[in-house]
Order: sequence, then C-alpha cells, then structure tokens
Amino acid sequence: MEVLIRKFNVKNAEVAALTEATQTQIDGVQRANAAVTGADYSQFSHEEKMQAGLLVNMTLTLAQMINKELELDD
Repeated sequence: MEVLIRKFNVKNAEVAALTEATQTQIDGVQRANAAVTGADYSQFSHEEKMQAGLLVNMTLTLAQMINKELELDD
C-alpha cells in the first residue's frame, strides 16, 4: 500500500507541475498573441518579429505539453 501511495504522490506532483507549466505557457501565448494580432508581418519591427516567433514557439511547446503522456506502469 505504501508503494502505491508513493507512486500516486509522485504522479500527482508530475500532474501538478505539468498543469502549472501549461498554464504559464497559455498565459504567454495569450500575451504574445495579443501583441501581434492584426498586424501586417511585413511591417513588423525586429521586436515584433521576435514576439511573433515566441508566439509560435510557445504554441508548439504548449501543444507538446498537452500531449505529454504520463507513464503509470513503473
């Protein structure tokens, strides 16, 4: 029983960390999206191009985090 409880606690911590990291990514994507939405990319400054790149990277990272599979068979 103790082994099961320890495994549950470890997995629970992983889920909590993943949830927190996912929310951080969602917040970042929303901020970056708000900064570049509706703008003509050809008119972007260097800083705006960097923000657009961050948006793409954060979106990809978020997709990877959402699709993360937890291993339950240790």
